[in-house]
Amino acid sequence: MAKITVNPAYNLPLIAENAGQSDIEKLLYRDGELYVEGVSQNALDGALAAYDPEIDAAVAKPSDLDILKEVLREKGVITEKEISDKKLVLMAR
Repeated sequence: MAKITVNPAYNLPLIAENAGQSDIEKLLYRDGELYVEGVSQNALDGALAAYDPEIDAAVAKPSDLDILKEVLREKGVITEKEISDKKLVLMAR
């Protein structure tokens, strides 16, 4: 088992996959360290060194409300002002 000290905001499954481990069941993150079963220490160190957090970070998935707002705006059903209106948030609940 290999381990690295890594920022929890990084895409940990991607780092492990780049080291050669695609099974997320074989990853453990605890106290600032990522443990990866089934890879060498050199492979995990190399995967972290090659990782670019600005490019490879996990992309936040938009909420259903954000998707709905975008579709309604694109179709011309709602205006930018109405999108920012708090009433739309309350109506979605």
